Amino acid sequence: MQDRWHARLYLVAPTLRMGVVLLFLISVWTGLTTPSSDIERMAADSLLASLYPVETARGAAMIDLVLGAALLFGLKMRRVLGAMLALVGAYTLAFGLMLPALWFDPLGGLAENLVVLPALAALLIISDRR
Repeated sequence: MQDRWHARLYLVAPTLRMGVVLLFLISVWTGLTTPSSDIERMAADSLLASLYPVETARGAAMIDLVLGAALLFGLKMRRVLGAMLALVGAYTLAFGLMLPALWFDPLGGLAENLVVLPALAALLIISDRR
């Protein structure tokens, strides 16, 4: 049974890893290229408005860049995936509380993180090849 599971995950694991890398790099691009006025407008009338939303978005993009690059190059995979899991969990919790309308975004918004979180957890579990 274990051999069958291992064989089934043989192609899934690297595909999932590259999907997560791509997701984080897209997040970098979005965080760095979204106009400041758009970020400020989204944060207006929320708790985020007083937390330097533009600087926060740019800083989060840089964290995503470091984590995405580390995962791409296979550096300290378990630590990187743990950090990604914690970061996405923190994003989901913070934005879910401060901007609850993001849960109902017609293009997915925060609801997508309900799939991303278990995907990261699964990747963390299968990344240990010992």
